[in-house]
Amino acid sequence: VEPGRFGAVLGPLVNIRRLTVAATVFVLTFVLISLSPLIDGSALARNLYELSGLQQLAVTGFLLSAAGMGSAFQALFTALGYVSRATYDPVYDASYWIRISLGLVAGLMLAVLVPVEDSRHSSTAFGRPILALLGGFSVQLVHRVLQRMVDTVQSLFDGDPREQQQRGQALSH
Repeated sequence: VEPGRFGAVLGPLVNIRRLTVAATVFVLTFVLISLSPLIDGSALARNLYELSGLQQLAVTGFLLSAAGMGSAFQALFTALGYVSRATYDPVYDASYWIRISLGLVAGLMLAVLVPVEDSRHSSTAFGRPILALLGGFSVQLVHRVLQRMVDTVQSLFDGDPREQQQRGQALSH
């Protein structure tokens, strides 16, 4: 990297510079959308499907930017460990972007699908953006919760796994 270029401030690793720019874009998007008159406590407290038009789009963008901040933070924090130990390997560059993509989806899923308490309380307006941020940050947790739910529902139809194992052993003898 040439010493006079702005990108040199962010270091010699291209992917780290890109991740930093992405994190900055998510933060700026979050701040800019929050300035909109369409984003207020009542809009954030309401279910996304109760909104319509530009307000629904603004709230969705706001929640996505919160999820993006969480996922970009997590990706950069993970990369920081490798960079500081001088073990960063560009072979895994795509995995950071996959984490961000998964974080956007996980954050939006949590913010939209997890019920938040009564919208008459002003603290509820913070619930959805916080869920989006947490979902973006902790993709693995969201995946684990969803997998546990799938396993639970599947067990309702399949029965007890121990009974299935006993039946399978009985058939094999």
